[in-house]
Amino acid sequence: TAAPVDSVHGLRQWCEELGLPLEFVDRLAAEEVTDPHELTGVPDEDLVALTVGLKIGPKGRFIKEVRKMRAAEQVERGSTCGSTC
Repeated sequence: TAAPVDSVHGLRQWCEELGLPLEFVDRLAAEEVTDPHELTGVPDEDLVALTVGLKIGPKGRFIKEVRKMRAAEQVERGSTCGSTC
């Protein structure tokens, strides 16, 4: 099934901000990605496979952004449990 229109719009905006080709939006939607943050749980090997055919610049921006979101989630998790973890 196709991703909802609003999630595709969000993916398109995110890809535009990163300077990724618009066809990459279709690739993400085909993989049922509805929010960029869903990618933080995906292994790097799968992210690299998703970027096959992209030029090095867009590929690097995509991987770097997902890693940045992962790091932010780690900080968020660390700050919510305090020093008791």
